[in-house]
Amino acid sequence: MGVTANKLLIDLRDFAALVREREDYVSSEIETRTSLINPFLETLGWDVRNPKICRQEFRSDLSGHRMVDYALFDKEGNLVIIVEAKPKNVKLEDNKIFDQLNGYFAHSTASFGIITNGCIYRWYTRDGDTGFLKTTPSLVFDVREPNSHDAEFLQAFVGTSFERDAAKKIAIEVELQSRLMSWFKNVSNEPSEKFTRWLIREARENYPTLTLPNTLSQSRIAKYQQIVKSALNKFVYERHLALANHDKLESDKETGPESEEGTVSSTSSASSVQETNVETCEVENGEILQSTRLARAYRFRTPHFIKCANGKSALIKLLSCFADAYIEGSESFAAQLVAKCAMVSDTQQNRHFSKCQIGGQTLWIQGLNRRGIREVVRSAAKLFNPPLIEGRDYDLWMPSLPPKSAQNRTNY
Repeated sequence: MGVTANKLLIDLRDFAALVREREDYVSSEIETRTSLINPFLETLGWDVRNPKICRQEFRSDLSGHRMVDYALFDKEGNLVIIVEAKPKNVKLEDNKIFDQLNGYFAHSTASFGIITNGCIYRWYTRDGDTGFLKTTPSLVFDVREPNSHDAEFLQAFVGTSFERDAAKKIAIEVELQSRLMSWFKNVSNEPSEKFTRWLIREARENYPTLTLPNTLSQSRIAKYQQIVKSALNKFVYERHLALANHDKLESDKETGPESEEGTVSSTSSASSVQETNVETCEVENGEILQSTRLARAYRFRTPHFIKCANGKSALIKLLSCFADAYIEGSESFAAQLVAKCAMVSDTQQNRHFSKCQIGGQTLWIQGLNRRGIREVVRSAAKLFNPPLIEGRDYDLWMPSLPPKSAQNRTNY
């Protein structure tokens, strides 16, 4: 049985932490392949040390003039994926790089091609009509920010359970979904006149009790475009909250209540999404505002930072990032945090409170140990809507700090 998409997503998030730790020290193609690409292929179940599965510098034609960086083979020994590797700082959108990869497909039986710099992966599928790669990638994947959509796609490309036909089907479906999602985004941002007229016509036919005009004049169309845009954005937002609640309930069913350090039951944590103050973060253009996305950029799974001497500085750095990203400003963030978390105060309550500068605001935080840090981070994350942390995900949100020694590095 193959790996599930949820399990793969967990592995990808762990690997993302590794990439963020290493990427600043990587420059050449050899370093990129050794430190970033090889571990990624291993994460997907392709044994890069087994020549039956993976061959590097592989001759793709009889003349031996065309050497591909990676050739991946299925269990029957068929060449299925060709990978073209570039140094980490190379921009992969260059047409010359695509032409180089596409040239290999005239002399191979591979069905998929990948261009990567170790951080970004552009996944291409062979066009059955031309025999060459489709010019538009089926997936553009940033390993530093994996999501469930990426995991569902990559699940079909796990080496230990890879099947060519199943992977082709998934690639086609994901490519279609990607095009539709792009169209949905454009429509929700700026509903076209044609789309608005169609939607109002459908609403008039399906809901005859609504008072809607039979025809939309140019003077009315702008008004209804704004109504359609608002309705779409509200639907996206409410759907997001519903899915977050569902995922949290499913997660709690699997993991059960947290330990005494977590101190939340599955019922209370599952309802936390609904209880969050909706006014703290708005929805615009069908997406959660930049405040949430900026804060999400500091996700980093390194629990040892909480345990070591860097724990306090890691907490202050993370809270400052949250304060800077907060839609209502850092001063409002500080005031909300004081109101929501008993361990944070705007004055020194006793000698156990430590003075901290958070987003330009002076706060006093009590008990900067592992349990205290978890409680403060959890409270801060719940100020956003949807919460930046749910359940046990607090470990994913400690920022990356330079390790004090080689022993503190995450080994792969």
